Amino acid sequence: MGAYRLVFHPGFYSGRKPETCMDLAKKTYARLLERCEEEGIEDFTFAPETTGKRSQLGNIDEIIEMCASFDHFEPTIDFAHVHARGGGILNKKEDYNCIFSKLEDNLDIDRLHCHFTTIEYTDKGEKKHHTLAEDDEYGPHIKDLLLNLIENDWKATIICETPLIDQDALRMKQLYDSLI
Repeated sequence: MGAYRLVFHPGFYSGRKPETCMDLAKKTYARLLERCEEEGIEDFTFAPETTGKRSQLGNIDEIIEMCASFDHFEPTIDFAHVHARGGGILNKKEDYNCIFSKLEDNLDIDRLHCHFTTIEYTDKGEKKHHTLAEDDEYGPHIKDLLLNLIENDWKATIICETPLIDQDALRMKQLYDSLI
């Protein structure tokens, strides 16, 4: 495909215990990596993404476990999904520190691949993505993330996932440029 990173959601628990789903996912990833080796595919990164619903495999700890278990695996951190799944846990710049600390303590990555949007959520997690202009009503706030990345010298690729992808991606870039 020529892609440098293959981002995917790991799946749903579907009534099974999270540990059972993790074991199944790891067995599947091992088979996938064997197949890549058989095909002579060497330059790739699988990037499991944090998921936004509590019924899905893919909380931050599960994503880190997946990535720590295999070569060619690096996380995709969707901050809106983390926020929604956690019931609105990313409300200020410092709230991101627990995520970055876990990543630093458990994985060796040079550049973080992440997604960002504001998000509406329920007690089950993600409900609907919103624009950056709606961040007063729905979190998280892009400025908090950018300040944390800058202050901690994290290198990141941020994919905008709002309903206004092009406009909000430019807003993110302009805000970033104003902060550095």
